[in-house]
Amino acid sequence: MWFLSQNSVIGSPLTSSITKYGRPEGVVFADGARLIGSNGKTVPTVGPPRFGGDWPSQAGSVELRQGRGPTADNEIAINAGLAADAGVKVGDQVGVLTLEPRKTFTLVGIFGYPGGRDSQGGAQVVTFTLPVAQQLMLGQPDVFSNVDVKAVPGINDDQLRDRVAAAFGDGYQVKTGEDTREFVLVNAGMFALNLALGGTRWAHFPAYGWAVGLAIHGIVVFARVQGYGLRETMLQREMEKLRRSA
Repeated sequence: MWFLSQNSVIGSPLTSSITKYGRPEGVVFADGARLIGSNGKTVPTVGPPRFGGDWPSQAGSVELRQGRGPTADNEIAINAGLAADAGVKVGDQVGVLTLEPRKTFTLVGIFGYPGGRDSQGGAQVVTFTLPVAQQLMLGQPDVFSNVDVKAVPGINDDQLRDRVAAAFGDGYQVKTGEDTREFVLVNAGMFALNLALGGTRWAHFPAYGWAVGLAIHGIVVFARVQGYGLRETMLQREMEKLRRSA
């Protein structure tokens, strides 16, 4: 399930209003974390987003390759694809640009994804402690960009969707993961075909076009329900970034 909001963040009091229907977990995961590589320059990207997020919400869905997750506010962990592109290793002092000017962190961990993947669709991911992620990526404490919700026993996906929508009000559009599955899988298929054929990158253009219709609803914040794994979740996040930038 995911939420469409008129705001870019969700406050803690709002998430607490749905605890009788599901178990919400606030997540920080937003575009705009630019890592400074070993050459002193921002690691470039062509198409895929540069996410910054909180380590606790990501820890259960990634595979640590080296080191550990950040536990202190001056520490970060990054995905393996970004580490390779940046030419950095665990123990390095690394600069990161976000909503705030450049800050320096100790790189304490490098992680990958199931299946031996170094990234999800080429996205760069930098993870911080939760308070630092909230401040640097959202600009204020105690707020979240996404909310993951797992239904309590006795509540199915459609019931959870309807009850959360009623609790959140008209400012939000709420859909189950199944409602958005077609968008994710079709666009993921186009990206896979583009990679297989090689040549000019074109897959993001259809995604932009499809995303325009969704973008009018606002900035996406979504919640996962039981039964949807990392692949669908991360692809959804990347597709939502493409939609928001269309």
